[in-house]
Amino acid sequence: MTETRFYLPETAVLLLVDGPAADDPATDDPGMADGREMAAVRANAARLLARWRDQRRPLIHIRQGTGGTGAACAPPCAGELCAGEPCAGEIVLEAHAADAFEGTGLRARLRREGLNCLVLAGGFTKGSLAATLGAADKSGFETYVVKDAAGTHAAADTDCATARATDAILAACRCGR
Repeated sequence: MTETRFYLPETAVLLLVDGPAADDPATDDPGMADGREMAAVRANAARLLARWRDQRRPLIHIRQGTGGTGAACAPPCAGELCAGEPCAGEIVLEAHAADAFEGTGLRARLRREGLNCLVLAGGFTKGSLAATLGAADKSGFETYVVKDAAGTHAAADTDCATARATDAILAACRCGR
């Protein structure tokens, strides 16, 4: 099935989540991708990140806490889904709740910078993806999940209008930005 072509607005921001590893018992998410799938997820997330950086599009790294302790993973991401370490000047927010908005100042930052379209990729668990999507929806953000660049099978189960493959997202990035 071919996806309908669309274009991301200039106000699109990539939210790349560096979350817990699939084999981390603290994730308690049977829907996390297995080792082979996770390698493909990392590769797709890395391609997306490279294009985003090449086009100098807005990018925010979200470091998700693990195990309910509130501790966020810190570089290097030993075993976590980490498509690439943040470069100088890239924003990194620490999230200690499943929702990437809660307690991070993300909503205010996005509003202040006029960013109203979110592209979600990275090490989401089923719960963190659902919580972040819910918060984005309540806040009125247009949101896309990169289904083959997210660490949970739940990404493929999201609303078909918002779940897109990496290639479709890459095609939606206007070249020469």
